[in-house]
Amino acid sequence: MDQSKRDALKKMLDDHELKQQQQTRQRNERQTALEKFLAGYIEVTQSIIKPSFEEFSAELEKRGHPCTIDMDKPANPHDSLTAAKITLTIFPNSATLTHGNPSLSYAAAPNQRKIAAHRCTITSSGGITASSVGEYTLEQLSREVVEQHLFDLAASIFSQ
Repeated sequence: MDQSKRDALKKMLDDHELKQQQQTRQRNERQTALEKFLAGYIEVTQSIIKPSFEEFSAELEKRGHPCTIDMDKPANPHDSLTAAKITLTIFPNSATLTHGNPSLSYAAAPNQRKIAAHRCTITSSGGITASSVGEYTLEQLSREVVEQHLFDLAASIFSQ
C-alpha cells in the first residue's frame, strides 16, 4: 500500500474511532441525565406527591370515601419505556364502579424529562373519562399544584 493510501486509511480509522468515542460519551451523558431525572422523580414523589395524596386520602376516608395509593416502579431503572408512576384512586361511598374509579396519577416521562399528570373522572352518565392534566418539570411540580389537581378531582366527583 502506498503512503498516501496508508495516510488516508489512518485518517479514516482515526475519524471512525473519534466518532465511536463521541457516541459512547453521548450515550453515557443521556444515561446519566435519565438516572438524575428518575432520582429527582422519586424525590418529588416521596416529598410532595405521596404526602399530598395521603393527606387528601385521610380527609376523604373520614367521610366514607376510601382511597388507594399505588406506586409503580420501572422493572429496570435503565428502561425509559416502563415509567414510574404513582396513582391515587377514589372509591366514592366505598364503591368500586363498573367502568372504573376516579383517579389522579403522576407518571415519569423520562425521555422528555417531565412528569405527566393524568386524571380519570366520572361522567354524568356514570362512565369514566381520562384526560391529561399537564406535563411538569421536576421544578414546576409543587405541593400547591398537586393539591389543586386533587381538589379539581374531588370537585368533579362530589359537585355533580
